[in-house]
Amino acid sequence: MSDDLTALGPDGIRRSYDEHYDTMMDVKEDPTGAWQAIQKQAARIEELEAKLAKAEETLEKLARLGNGDRYGNSDGNMIARATLAILKGETE
Repeated sequence: MSDDLTALGPDGIRRSYDEHYDTMMDVKEDPTGAWQAIQKQAARIEELEAKLAKAEETLEKLARLGNGDRYGNSDGNMIARATLAILKGETE
């Protein structure tokens, strides 16, 4: 887990935000910190979604490499196609 998604608790132990703010009392005691934790997690989700979209775009290109707009059957094409299927949840 990334250090930027943790907070130092009153007991001196570093925890993830979802563990640090796991009760309403925690949020009531530190509403600004809870809000900041939510914003950091939302920003991280957006960052990861952008990276995933770029990876899917690149895998689509690799799956078609050398075959125009159709999927190919070379080893590289098949690896890219299998990975795309996993990312899209199309595997068993």
